[in-house]
Amino acid sequence: MLKLWRKAAGLEPSRVDCTIERVDGIDADAVIEPRMRAWYLHLLDTAPLHLLAATDASRTIHVDYCEWHEGAAGLLPDTVRRLLEVHVTGWKCHAVPCSPQEQPRRHRLALNPYSAPGPAHPLCTLYGRRIHVLPFEAGDFVDYALAVTDPGPEVYTLDDSLLSTIPTEIYDEH
Repeated sequence: MLKLWRKAAGLEPSRVDCTIERVDGIDADAVIEPRMRAWYLHLLDTAPLHLLAATDASRTIHVDYCEWHEGAAGLLPDTVRRLLEVHVTGWKCHAVPCSPQEQPRRHRLALNPYSAPGPAHPLCTLYGRRIHVLPFEAGDFVDYALAVTDPGPEVYTLDDSLLSTIPTEIYDEH
């Protein structure tokens, strides 16, 4: 990825048929790498889902049963950038996290015994990094969680078409 960024900035290909020694200058890689990482994380957060790799992150998502609302809550790990759907043992289908705009309506419906979330119509909400799932019984656990995850600073997994969004200017204009 660093080589692609260097090429986009006009810093590649390198001349290897001659040598030049300088004792001053800019470490271009040190300038590029933080911008490259920020660009990638922004893509994970905003790019169309069909251009990103989604994986099962259920092993990293742990929720705790809350008796007072018969649901569970927990924090998403830092590696999960976007949660796409969740399944808890005992549910008959997956739940897609409801949008912030839907949350007030869904929570009002959850208070009504006729429209409350159940195994056939579960509810998943996100409040920042906090996840809430309903229904949930003691002993249940998240057995599937499709998510866009950050594999770490050394790995970049994305569709080739997103490479066209690499900026050609590597320096901030500020």
